[in-house]
This record gives sequence, structure tokens and C-alpha cells, in this order.
Amino acid sequence: MIKTKITALILSAVLSCGFLLASPLNTEVVMADDQAFLDDVSSRYGYNDLSRRSNPDARRQLYNKMYEDCVSFYSGTWQDTMIDQYHVIGYYEYRSYGLAYEQMREVYFSFMNDNPAFYFLSTTLLYTDEGFYLYVPDEYVDANLRAKYRTDIQNYVLSYSGCMAADEYTSLLNIHDRLVSNMTYVINNTRQDHNILGAIELGNGVCESYARTLQLVLNYYDFNNVFVGGTLNGGGHAWNEVSVGGIYYFIDSTTDDANDSHICFLAGSSALPGSYAPDTPASSRRFMYDIPAVSGASYQHGVSPNGALNNTSANTSFDRASVTRFVERLYTVALSRGSDPTGQGYWVDKIAGGMSGSSVAHGFFFSSEFLGSNLSNEEYLSRLYHTFFDRDPDPSGFAYWMEKLNNGESRENIFNGFAGSAEWNALCRSYGITV
Repeated sequence: MIKTKITALILSAVLSCGFLLASPLNTEVVMADDQAFLDDVSSRYGYNDLSRRSNPDARRQLYNKMYEDCVSFYSGTWQDTMIDQYHVIGYYEYRSYGLAYEQMREVYFSFMNDNPAFYFLSTTLLYTDEGFYLYVPDEYVDANLRAKYRTDIQNYVLSYSGCMAADEYTSLLNIHDRLVSNMTYVINNTRQDHNILGAIELGNGVCESYARTLQLVLNYYDFNNVFVGGTLNGGGHAWNEVSVGGIYYFIDSTTDDANDSHICFLAGSSALPGSYAPDTPASSRRFMYDIPAVSGASYQHGVSPNGALNNTSANTSFDRASVTRFVERLYTVALSRGSDPTGQGYWVDKIAGGMSGSSVAHGFFFSSEFLGSNLSNEEYLSRLYHTFFDRDPDPSGFAYWMEKLNNGESRENIFNGFAGSAEWNALCRSYGITV
């Protein structure tokens, strides 16, 4: 390995856990049960998001190599390799994959956010002009200690089997309550504050330990969920999004623990106690994949078979004729066709249950029909302007968004920008619909 000067890039202190990419330095054979368990507790959300970005094949190859090496470290006895005082799992020449630094960085964060079981990765990204290192801090080098953690992690996850019930809602409630009842928010100023070992070994930690541990358990029991990092009232924070009945909601177990409540359990965006701002693909703070659109209203168990949302204003003042016009407009403007009775009724019923206008629009813009139209960037932007703003594009705004698209920003992130606009807010409210 050619050694070059290492530059340290310290990542956010709030969302800490580290991942890097490498040629393997460990030839330990992975045990089949370890491989299966890790596959079960890992997510593919960030991995799938890479397919929507520039040079997706190279990004996925890099991601897969990282995963392979981390599984080997997790499962094996690993021969310690020291590089400039760092315990190195591997070194990854990301430029040999055809990736620029920013592209590599996006792979790094996506990988980190998908894999809560890889507790051992450092919070600091060490990189050279050509590559970067996957390495671990001193406390995770001991093979006997790692073997203990392997057992403890698996036993912890399996201990949630008693939480499983006949329906999604009750199972999720049991999991949430078990986690909260066994966790205490404590800042120990250790790495365990931010990873799953805080919950599993200590029973305490900060928001990231809560969120990553919940993600670990939800992954294992096959609940669609996404780890989310961002800010709460301006301070760094981490939480989860979980799908019930095909609709995503917030779970912030940290805030629920602090308030001894369920206010952030399957909460809609309008019910959150504070200003939540997820990081985005364009965030300067840190890269975050495009997260699913979340319902504006909270989940209310037992209201309908698919778990309709608790949106008092929508339920008491629902105007079906107005909502039908809103849905018909989406068909006409977004899909360039009239609605079919089944589709129209489906979306009207979703809004009647409390789904937000933005969530419905997301369903149109990321449907197989829309994606199959293969619109150019110019056509896509024009469609967004007419759908969200009900007008032709203005030259300066159009140029701004085109520059972002041409520089590799995802279409979903551009969609989110339009969905968060004041013009869209006003348009939705004119139909009596939440944003």
C-alpha cells in the first residue's frame, strides 16, 4: 500500500459512526449465521438510493466492498493492521472506481445509515487524494470483546420477539415501549453514546443510540423503516421513519422517553413537538439520502383497515368534491391524462384518511407510470412548476433548479424543494388539504 498524507475530516458529533472503503486486509471466513443475521438487521434503503444518483454502478460496487469487509471484521478474528496509528480494516481507492470525492462521501454516509450493526466504525473519515481508510478505534480491536458484543447484539434483537403481535401497529408500539423503558438519555462522552452498544451494553446514550437501535430491531423484524439524521429546533438530532399500511410516519423514541409520552410515536409532520429538519442530499452539514414523504397527520389505530390517519381538521371538514378536483388535477398536470375511477377513488380515500397533498403528489411523481415517461430534466422541471406552482417556470428559478439537476442532484430532492414551497402550501390549502 502506498502511503500518502492522511487528512482527517471530523464528521458531525451528533450522528457519529464511521465507514470507509477498502481492499480486504482480512481473509477470515464469515460464519453463515453471522452473515444471515447481519443481512437481516441491515437496511438497503441507502443502497437503493444510490441507483438514482450519478455513476450508480460504481457507487454500489464500492458500497458492496465496504459491506463485505465490515461483515468480515464483525465475524472474524481479524489480523490487526496499523497505518499511522490507526487500526485499519481496509483502504479504498475510490478514484479507481471512477468516483469523485463528493460521490464517495455520499456512498460513505448511505452505508453508515443503512448498517446500525457496524458499531465499531470510527466517527472520523480519513482520506488521501486517491482513497480513504476503513478503521476502528482502540476499544474495538480486541477479538474476545467483539465476540461478546456479537452475542449480546443477537440476544438483544431476539429478545424483542415477544413484542410481535397480529398487527403492525401493536408490534411497533411494543417495540417502541420496550426500547424506551430500557433506555435512559445520558451523555457519557463515549462512542457508545451514538451507537447500538449504548442501548445494548449500557442502557443509555443519546438520540443516535435510540434511533440506530430501533432501526436495528425494525430491520430484523421486517418493518420498512429509515434512519433519519438532521436537526431538532436547530440542534443535531436523529430519529426514524416507519411505514404502516404503506404510509410513512415519524418515530422519535428519544423525545418520547424524555416526555414519558407517545407524542412522537407514528406521528405525522403536523403533530411533531418542535421543528424537525432532516438533512438532505444537498446538506452542508452532512449528506442524507432522500427520505420518504411523511404523512401530515398521525396514525390512528383502528380507524380503517389500512390505518387511516388522525387528522381532526381533515376528518371534520372533509370536502370530497374539492379533494376529487385536487386529485383530478394531479392526473391531468402530472401524468398528462384523465383519472381512472379506481385510481381516483384510491387517492381521494387516502386524503380523506389524512394523507398530505405532498405525499399524494409524491405517489404520482414516483409512480412507475411517471418514471416510465423518461422526461428530460427540462420537461421534469416544467412538470413540477405546473403541478406545484400552477404556472410556467420563471427564468431565474428554472435556471437555478436546472443547474442542480445537471450537477447530479436527485430528482426526488428537487421534488422536495417544490413540495416545501409557500406556493404549494397555498395551492393545497385552497383545496382544503394539508401540505
